[in-house]
Amino acid sequence: MTLIAQHSWNHDGQGGFQWTTMPEGMPVSLREALEPYCGYPWLGHDEPLPITWAMRAIEAGGLQWHVLSTGHATDALPDGRPLRHVRHVVLEHPLNSMLPGRHLALDAADTGDGDDTSMIHAGAKAAVNWTHCGGDWSRVFAERVKAGMNVRVILPATCAAMDWWLSIEQHLDATVWNRTILLEQLPDETGAHVVLAVDGTPCATAMRQSGRAVVDLATHPEAPPEDPITPTSKAKHIANPVQLPDVELAPGGLPVGLTALTAVALVLAAGVVAAILWALDTGSVQ
Repeated sequence: MTLIAQHSWNHDGQGGFQWTTMPEGMPVSLREALEPYCGYPWLGHDEPLPITWAMRAIEAGGLQWHVLSTGHATDALPDGRPLRHVRHVVLEHPLNSMLPGRHLALDAADTGDGDDTSMIHAGAKAAVNWTHCGGDWSRVFAERVKAGMNVRVILPATCAAMDWWLSIEQHLDATVWNRTILLEQLPDETGAHVVLAVDGTPCATAMRQSGRAVVDLATHPEAPPEDPITPTSKAKHIANPVQLPDVELAPGGLPVGLTALTAVALVLAAGVVAAILWALDTGSVQ
């Protein structure tokens, strides 16, 4: 089952953002689950508004749905406020082995929603030149996605974000359907596993200012690591997990580590006292 839902500005009547396309019979729970994803993150910014792409798995009505979303700016109101249009392709289950990025790119090409600067019609393999990044990182990022790692990347502005992702997706399998992938979206959206942005976009600026782990190949191109799972030294990354300090089990209680040490000390002290008493008792008997 494939459903198409679109949310945009309605110029008829009093106007306002609303569902402009809604499939007949779409469950109310599914429509409500889609509504939080109908916004456009860059409204109000002075920078050019890039196309945003998202691939998510959501639950509604007891079923899992795969949602492929495209958002872009449209015309503006008389006061200059930009408008936006969001299109959702909703699948109850993947209909075939096609991966979500390719599915979304083809839908955008068919509907004319694709970025004019994008090469999705020619195919990502021909469009993407990884030499600007210091080497081909596509397999590295794909392996990190497979391993369940979060990936946040800023790439050179030589290709659209979708083209970069399609190059990475070539190394992935159907398990990528269970990952939340955002291209040119705010990096702090809840549940995002992968965030890709190209240099010069508002998303890239937000990612650099977020304080999160970012592989910035636009600013620091470098050769990909031999181990695709290990973050590189030049890129800012989250360090390996460290031992957390002792924490209280309950208010006023001893920390976990101190509790263990105290117990050991008491056992040793009891042993020493017992030994002394035994020695004294033995001596008195003699």
